[in-house]
Amino acid sequence: MSRRWILGIGLLFCVVVIAYVGCSSSAVQNVHTTPPPPTMPATTAAPQSRSTVDPIVAGTALPIPAIGGFSGSFTIASVASPPANPTVKLTSYISAPVGAPAPQAITRIPSRFALQSRRFATTTAPNTIFWVQQQYSGAMGLSGFPVTSWQVPASDAGQTLALETFDGTANALLDTEFDTGWTGNMVTFPGSASTFAVVAGHTYWWELISGKPTPAPSPSPSQSPSPSPSPLTITSGSPPPGEVGKLYGGSSNGYTLSVSGGTAPYFWTWSAAKGSSLPPGLTLLTLPAEAIVGTPTTAGTFHVIVSVMDSGSPRLHASANYSIAITSAPPKLSATEYIIPTAGSNTRDIISGPNANLWFSESNASKIGEVTTSGAFTEYSDTASSGPFAIIVGPDKNLWFVHGDDIIGTMSATGVVSSFSLNGAGVGTHAAQGIAAGPDGNLWITDQRRVGCGKHCSHLTSWIDVMTTSGAVSSSTSYEVSAVSAGLNHIVAGSDGNLWFVETVANEIGKITTSGVITQYPVPTASSDLGSILALGPDGNIWFCEYGANKVGKVTPGGTMTEYAVPSPSSGPWGITAGPDGNIWFTENIASQVGRITPAGVISEFTIPTAASAPIGITKGPDGDIWFAESGANKIAKFKP
Repeated sequence: MSRRWILGIGLLFCVVVIAYVGCSSSAVQNVHTTPPPPTMPATTAAPQSRSTVDPIVAGTALPIPAIGGFSGSFTIASVASPPANPTVKLTSYISAPVGAPAPQAITRIPSRFALQSRRFATTTAPNTIFWVQQQYSGAMGLSGFPVTSWQVPASDAGQTLALETFDGTANALLDTEFDTGWTGNMVTFPGSASTFAVVAGHTYWWELISGKPTPAPSPSPSQSPSPSPSPLTITSGSPPPGEVGKLYGGSSNGYTLSVSGGTAPYFWTWSAAKGSSLPPGLTLLTLPAEAIVGTPTTAGTFHVIVSVMDSGSPRLHASANYSIAITSAPPKLSATEYIIPTAGSNTRDIISGPNANLWFSESNASKIGEVTTSGAFTEYSDTASSGPFAIIVGPDKNLWFVHGDDIIGTMSATGVVSSFSLNGAGVGTHAAQGIAAGPDGNLWITDQRRVGCGKHCSHLTSWIDVMTTSGAVSSSTSYEVSAVSAGLNHIVAGSDGNLWFVETVANEIGKITTSGVITQYPVPTASSDLGSILALGPDGNIWFCEYGANKVGKVTPGGTMTEYAVPSPSSGPWGITAGPDGNIWFTENIASQVGRITPAGVISEFTIPTAASAPIGITKGPDGDIWFAESGANKIAKFKP
């Protein structure tokens, strides 16, 4: 290798070494001399909740704390029994807070509605998008769940929303509402008439919920704007109570639901309040009519929310919060039943006779029946053309009875029958309805007379006639109750020395003194159908049955009325008597039950062993048992109270 090449390689090596050392030195110097970048402050997380305390002022819009694009207001119509200066602390949350209830607004569409459900595109499960916690300063009663308006972020606007109200402490869903429409980012909920009873110390929640069904797109949009439908409203009211083992609502049709407004057809669903359900055995049926139907199998109180959606666009929703009470089946009555010898006798009234036996009328058989306390029967033919119904023991200790015409019958304890006419009591065609033994030793008879008002005219008038035990009547002791038909029926002597009677058509209880002065007292429930037996109660009051109103009523000698609802719906209370146990006993003609009511108004019911027995007359027997007539089963029965 030449000298020139050796010098060139050496020079190149030196250049490489110098470059390497210089670069390394420069890199180290930069690390130690360049100042570090400035430290950035820690990022502050966006607030997840906001609280305010609002004074509760009825009729004034109160604000809901705004956060995360959500805000709102609510208006309470009225407040009952509030504490001094009532307030509510509201806390808004934009993410799920600890302790917030899970959404319950799950629409349930039964499989039988599969064809109808095709109209709807169901979104995912309900999802809460906003929470508001409510803490009230004390117990109070709000007139209803208030009307609320909510502003939401643009991303949530326009979708179908539900608003649920929870009692977080009791872990119970109280109310579900559906939005009534949007204006931009504002959505409104209608509130509910259900009473909102605030419990002291409880925490309540509002939750805005998405994920409800929305209508499928219309196949062809309308070319002209449709008129706005009227508001959708559930009009059927609160469902009635039910009883285990009996058809709900009294028939296979159940309890019919109804709605007004909106656009038909309607689509009904239900959701359960947390921890509750429809009563077992019941279901929500929509074909052929919307109704709650079935036979309850379990007693208890069940909280459900019934909802309805119309077919309009935009769709309308309505909901109602119901509590359905189901009672246990009444206990079986431990009764002894005796078959009446004459079939189809249509027994009506029954009384304790003067000879320690029971006596009863057989309307279809035209007989008077007698039965001993051991169940031995004797029957006596009535001489009248029409069968007897109302029967009493007269002041002369004989039996007296009416036939619905002008003939009054009487029979001795040995079976000797006599009859007398009312024709001497005054003008008109007589129709005796009820009979009572008066405190004056006479018979007092309610009389529906037909009198003439011209050549081809007649009308009914209402009278009370007085007959002696010898059968004598007079127009001077016949008293007009009404110039039109008052529907006079049963009559009984009261503890005050007066006679008391029912006026079925006039819906009144009447009182007449032995001198003929009449006073009338309207029954509080209209059209109560007072075609029932009156009885003297152990408390000195007059007790009566309201067949059509399903109630038992009492009236004091001074005319003060009180009514008590019979628990079984449409039971048909009819006959009534004072029992040896200090209570009042009555028959339930439709329900085939016997009821007991205390003087304070507490009612118990007992099922008769024979189904469809249609009990009617009832009395206290000479043996201390309660005896009653089963018109549907052609039996006489007794039981120990």
